[in-house]
Amino acid sequence: MFLLAALVHSSHLGCSNLLVGAKASGTGSPQIAYTSDAGFQYGGTGHYPAGRHPAGTMRPIYNEDSGTYAGQIPEAPETYNAIAYHGGMNEHQLAISETTFGGLSILGGQKGLIDYGTLMDLALQRCKTAREAITFIDQILKDHGYASSGESISIADTKEVWLMELVSKGAGEKGAVWVARRVPDDGVCSHANQARIRTWPRDDPENAMFANDTVSFAVSKGLFPAHADPLTFSFSDVYDPVDFTGARLGEARAYNMLKEVSKDASFAPNYLDYAQGYNLTNRMPLFVTAEAGSVTLNTTSWLMRTRFTGTWFDERSDVGAGPYHAEYRARPLLWSSGGKKYLNERTVGVQQNAFHFVANPRANVPAALGGILWNGCDDQSLSVRFPIYTVSTELAPTWVESAESNRTVFKMRSSHWAFNLVANFAYFQWSAVAPVVQGKIVAYEEMLFKNVAEKDTAVLAMIKNGGASKEDVAKTLTEFSVQAGDKLVDDWNTFFGELFVRFSDGFDASVMPRAAAPGAPTGYARGGTSTVQVKEPGYDQSWYDRIAADAGEKYHVPGGGDGGGDGDAAPLLNPRLSKDRLRFM
Repeated sequence: MFLLAALVHSSHLGCSNLLVGAKASGTGSPQIAYTSDAGFQYGGTGHYPAGRHPAGTMRPIYNEDSGTYAGQIPEAPETYNAIAYHGGMNEHQLAISETTFGGLSILGGQKGLIDYGTLMDLALQRCKTAREAITFIDQILKDHGYASSGESISIADTKEVWLMELVSKGAGEKGAVWVARRVPDDGVCSHANQARIRTWPRDDPENAMFANDTVSFAVSKGLFPAHADPLTFSFSDVYDPVDFTGARLGEARAYNMLKEVSKDASFAPNYLDYAQGYNLTNRMPLFVTAEAGSVTLNTTSWLMRTRFTGTWFDERSDVGAGPYHAEYRARPLLWSSGGKKYLNERTVGVQQNAFHFVANPRANVPAALGGILWNGCDDQSLSVRFPIYTVSTELAPTWVESAESNRTVFKMRSSHWAFNLVANFAYFQWSAVAPVVQGKIVAYEEMLFKNVAEKDTAVLAMIKNGGASKEDVAKTLTEFSVQAGDKLVDDWNTFFGELFVRFSDGFDASVMPRAAAPGAPTGYARGGTSTVQVKEPGYDQSWYDRIAADAGEKYHVPGGGDGGGDGDAAPLLNPRLSKDRLRFM
């Protein structure tokens, strides 16, 4: 019997991805961007060194979410250098990332060895191209079983970018059913915890790949009518039917990015009701077409920081935003009041992020330079991404999890805690602090873009002059990446100190030069050559109006006029007294 969508069990709480075709990309090569939104994880990254392995070597498998030992599989004769943990990029410029959609609960419980994080990292160690990775993923899950649920996987190389969606076959089965679609060269795609591939061409291997039993398996499980035309089969509608939370907490993120790059000005109004979760039949397209070269590396980076600013979903005006109009809500996403269920909007830039990256394959440089993984951690909207050349053979120590530096141990010289300090400080004075942080990000990343261009030029000269081997190049680029990562953490700690000094206690303080006061005691601040100018920014008028409306007469100054500021307090003061009384209260 054909089963109903009521059996859906999806996870709409996790990550966001953006996929950019080579022609749409400002780099001339595809891009993929990833946020791994897991607040329980440490915000670092990982490294798998290249290696050659004798026949019979076995590879232990540990579940990347739980850390538990799952078993072992035969090691590949050769593995590639990869900057990766739950996805990343390898020396051949293959990049992989994901979001989880979960899928139907009846397809859970497969006793496989390979979870989704291990799956991506194995592909990076063993594959060179996107097509090779798709074929590898299919085969290894057939061989060793799949230990996770439904996944949307982004896969890019220097020429192509693909979206592969797969779902477990469930208990008693082995492997997964899947469909992969190539993003058009002038196209952009996004996914965020909701399966997005619907129908696909069956006779176009350049643009679509799929498991042969994707439809027949659904028929065998009663998920699709046996008599129906298989060409009408929709992967998403069968294996992960969209519901309100799938649209509002997942698809809305994809919509918010796609509307910014689509050539079609009608995209935003046409699909708003779908992103709101109000019209689930109005599914937005899998891809949008972008102007050639319009999606630069910087564009991608900032799209992956979006928080619905200025849109229907903007959270800054209701009481939940507080007096500083925060684009931030404390978890959980779903809450109740008066017997009704409510939600917080789920933005791309989000506080519980563990790590994030923009993968930049580069077809226009020699293979020895490789691609660049622009890597960051914690809240995307309040953090910098720094460049890691993917031929690097080491990582910056400040970005590596260890017994001394992890999610449960605070350490100043740590990527995770450096960025958490700044972000958490911004959350509670959002309108004052967040713009300062984002201005710092702009300036810092402009510096890093310049540094990369200069390093590329220098290394290309080394290669051209014939004095640099592949190993020499890798060593030089490793040193650059390590230094960039460590320096960023040190600079961000310094920046936190600057923010804390400026905005502590709700003030906005700035240093003003002044002449030394004659006769001032040694060590007394006013005897120095500078002093601090302190502003009292307070709240904006809308928040004062809300306080007055909520509190009634509690805070009213009797006899106060209609003016603002200290003038309202005038009736309480003896007219012969200075208003300095208020200044020092």
